[in-house]
Amino acid sequence: MSSFYALAAFLAAVLAPLAASGAEPNHSWDTLVSAVKAGSKIAVTRMNSAVSEGTLFSIDDQSISIQESGNKHAIARADVLRVRSAGARRRHALYGVLIGAGSGALILWAVDHGSKHPQADEAVGIGMLLGIPAGAIVGAAFPDGALLYEAPGGVRKTPSPPSDADAPANAGGNQAGGELRQ
Repeated sequence: MSSFYALAAFLAAVLAPLAASGAEPNHSWDTLVSAVKAGSKIAVTRMNSAVSEGTLFSIDDQSISIQESGNKHAIARADVLRVRSAGARRRHALYGVLIGAGSGALILWAVDHGSKHPQADEAVGIGMLLGIPAGAIVGAAFPDGALLYEAPGGVRKTPSPPSDADAPANAGGNQAGGELRQ
């Protein structure tokens, strides 16, 4: 019966963060501006899925500027898909190692405790050795950092086609730049 409780505790520890990750993202740029401070480590995903990771230099109503590898990049608000806290993957892997080691030790101890010839020290050691890599992999699989902002409307990898009101006067099938409308 105690192995059931050990397994339930392990599953709760693993599944709780996944359930919490379903929270509604922040779609307000104003909230982002007030929440992040210069010097924070962030990752900015652009509408074309390119990611810029660095230190926040400044943010205002029109753009966000980050310093990445010594270069300052300003990204227009309209080009920002998502902003996350950066540098958390290593920390997540470390938490995974700790949780995996503890869970593996607890589960194998509980299983061994019910056997005819318990060897608790061996079971705990083997459980830790099995739990460490599993926990590291699960921890590293979590997103890189907390989601701070996500643009309303989601991903737009390419610009949306112009509406009829935006069509040029000489709409002969070709757009400026030689692209064909589909």
